[in-house]
Amino acid sequence: MAESKDKVHLFVLQHGLWGNKNHLNYIMKQLQQTYKDKIHTLNVAVNEAKYTYDGVDICGKRLADKIKAEVKELEAKGKTVDNISLLGYSLGGLISRYAIGILGEEGFFDKHKPVNFTTFATPHLGIYNPKPNPFVRLVNWASAYILARSGEQMRMVDNFRDGKPLLEVMASPDYEFYKHLARFERRLIYANGVNDRSVPFWTAAFEETHYFAKIKSLDVEYDPGFNSVVTSFDLRDPSIKYVPPKKPFTKWTILKYPLFALIPVLLPVWIVVALSVVSTQGLLSRLRVAKLISKEKTKMIEASKVLTNNEDSNGSRATSPTITAESVDKDSDSNRDRRQSISKFMDDNVLVPALEGVNFPGTQEEHRVSRSSQDSIAIDIAPDSVTFNVRPGTKIAKEYKPLKLLPSQQAAARNLNTLSWHKVILVLDSFNAHGAIIIREKRFDSPEAQAEFSSVDNKT
Repeated sequence: MAESKDKVHLFVLQHGLWGNKNHLNYIMKQLQQTYKDKIHTLNVAVNEAKYTYDGVDICGKRLADKIKAEVKELEAKGKTVDNISLLGYSLGGLISRYAIGILGEEGFFDKHKPVNFTTFATPHLGIYNPKPNPFVRLVNWASAYILARSGEQMRMVDNFRDGKPLLEVMASPDYEFYKHLARFERRLIYANGVNDRSVPFWTAAFEETHYFAKIKSLDVEYDPGFNSVVTSFDLRDPSIKYVPPKKPFTKWTILKYPLFALIPVLLPVWIVVALSVVSTQGLLSRLRVAKLISKEKTKMIEASKVLTNNEDSNGSRATSPTITAESVDKDSDSNRDRRQSISKFMDDNVLVPALEGVNFPGTQEEHRVSRSSQDSIAIDIAPDSVTFNVRPGTKIAKEYKPLKLLPSQQAAARNLNTLSWHKVILVLDSFNAHGAIIIREKRFDSPEAQAEFSSVDNKT
């Protein structure tokens, strides 16, 4: 009689740009404390730091390979992965979506049920900012170059497939990434309404209108149990004067004034150092990716030669391998056409682009939060929850106009919104909401962020 294996739910966590797995330690611990031995967490380290520059596709391939290796390792220990969930932070959300396409095409989800897909502050519509001012235009231009291949893809200036940039392809129902993302039982996103200039609300929530551009003009209501979670918002009556809440006296109250005084001295130094590091890492990434792709291209050419020899000797067609996540065209009229097609695809869409994101803190009024004491996780998400898919009020919907996004961004937003999502909008009283949304480090810890994670536990 065959030995029965313990079934586990695999939770995969993928960090973001410049990140490392320690950035997701807080949420990993929360999941482990809540689920205990019901889950196995995989906090991925294969794309750490400089390797996040290599491109969403290359990082996604690494992630997919790591997931498959982890499943094999668990099976060797007598465990069976029956369910899988993926959680991505910032760029990690895009990497996870790419990995889903790879895994789905390989039949992975036929054996391991896809359950939860969750992203925190992920730029689903890329990082192109449509604000018409010189500084933003400079950032738009620079981000496509200094962030190497990942920057090109997030800026949507790449030509990934069929003349479309990667992020548009990943959002299209015509391709594998969307099709296999649709197989997940639940898709949940967390988007910062304010204080996140790295990934603003509209790209994290794939909305074409930035409703939270002027938070002081809004009348916002919050979940009474999780006071950083928005339940409704609309334009505030202009006759009602905005009165900022009183903030508690802390050490920051004293320190902020001398720090602000030092900004004219420290900021230029920080900019020079940051740009030097980022530019150097970006250049090294381009060289690394070029070498990687050249190696894979050589493998493909050799594989084509073997394929030709097999067909000449056996009169039958062998199966062609894959390069990264891209499939070889199996319907070419001849092996010569196939080799030319492969070479052209690699040169035009991968090799050439490979050879060719800054957070600015905002301000936000304080929202006092009481930590939830609930210890259990509600596995089934209530579709009528007031915290999901909060739509703008009638006044703001009428007055606010859509952003002047790129056509590719518009297409991505509309396609992604054809899937069912549980969108949660957060307003965190944090100097840097992009870090606070996952309590990336101890300095980002706060009652509001902790309450948010209580909300995550009850919705995951």
